[in-house]
Amino acid sequence: MGDERVVLFGSKTETARSRHPLPEAARRLNATDEAVRKWHDETAGAALAFESRWTLLGLRRVDADLAERLHKQRNSFNHACLTGTAQDIEGEGAALCRGYALAAAKMQTANADDDAYIIGRCPTTGTTVAISRNRAAVQRVRELFGDKVIWITPDEIATLMAEASQFTAVGAVKQLFPGAELTSRNARADVGSG
Repeated sequence: MGDERVVLFGSKTETARSRHPLPEAARRLNATDEAVRKWHDETAGAALAFESRWTLLGLRRVDADLAERLHKQRNSFNHACLTGTAQDIEGEGAALCRGYALAAAKMQTANADDDAYIIGRCPTTGTTVAISRNRAAVQRVRELFGDKVIWITPDEIATLMAEASQFTAVGAVKQLFPGAELTSRNARADVGSG
């Protein structure tokens, strides 16, 4: 049978490449598509270790040069995915993975506080809320604060503030008194006990 491959589809068989060989351009495109898929997954995994705890701005505070190089490498990888060959994508993807590993190690060594999220707690109920636009931090937050933590994005907060009547009242007070804080959800009970 030579170099023919047999491909099974249900109960039918078909020889691949012998009847309809792919043109060279299509083989290159397939290799590029495969490289994009592979290195997208690889770089996403590498980014997770960094982005679940820190932001690029946080890295900039610790090591501005490394932050700038990581930013440029992300751009180089994205450019390679759009216009490069499979080899370009592989080279830039591997470099980006190394960059994320170096950034995470740098932040760990510097003992930098997590800045990918903000935690808030209700003093009355103990409800814990994590605020972030970076979904990479969800697992980290759950590891540190438990599975009852409520994850919310800034846009979701803005939507709640705009639509719910109680939030609208809180928003109006905060506009009049910019430093005001909500400290008790049972404020009416405190008024009559005196």
